[in-house]
Amino acid sequence: MGTWGSGNLDNDYALDELGDRSAKFIKTMMARARKKASREADEWDHTTLFVEFEMVFALAERKLFTTGYPARAEVEALAQKFIVGWDAYIDELGATDDYKERRRATILETFERFAVLCDTFAT
Repeated sequence: MGTWGSGNLDNDYALDELGDRSAKFIKTMMARARKKASREADEWDHTTLFVEFEMVFALAERKLFTTGYPARAEVEALAQKFIVGWDAYIDELGATDDYKERRRATILETFERFAVLCDTFAT
């Protein structure tokens, strides 16, 4: 076990712990993304999923979440399935066309940003 500095993450154990937590978090997030309820804009799982994406983006930017990412192809396939479910459900809520168009674009952009991270950090 090596230590190379006085920082909170300057040792092997800290990086192992961070890697384990990263992998668990992403696994949980991906499981939520697969759930039907996450595609329903008025459900808790929908909002929570996109908060989790933003957390991953922020942590990855600092190189704190670097393990546990799925293959890009898996994320892309999930994004397509997700958006089909979202499209079908959003019409039931009476959302405006403008909102539907902007939110749909945001959802697809979010999945694409995650897919890029998967390319960068895939294990």
